[in-house]
Amino acid sequence: MLAKWPKPNKTSVSANQLRHFAAKVCQPPKATVMALPETIDIVVNDKNLNIVAGSSVTDLLKTLDIRTKAIAVEINHNVIPGDQHAATTINANDRLEVVTLVGGG
Repeated sequence: MLAKWPKPNKTSVSANQLRHFAAKVCQPPKATVMALPETIDIVVNDKNLNIVAGSSVTDLLKTLDIRTKAIAVEINHNVIPGDQHAATTINANDRLEVVTLVGGG
């Protein structure tokens, strides 16, 4: 909303009217505060890692930039089948082993 210039009193604008007008016009915009997502600590291949709480195995693999389908994931000594990666949520303090398979000879 635009502030309207005060109508002059008789022949001039008073200092108080000018201050009031300036206070309306010169208001800084209100800041928007964004909440940071909650994070958890986990261990992946013996390295500490901090991830967003509620992340799935698929989310972790994207974070680690692992794009291969030839992969094995273990959480707390339990192998997670590939078709369960999206449905398996990682919890705080979980220990994961991620192994990619490499062909060759």
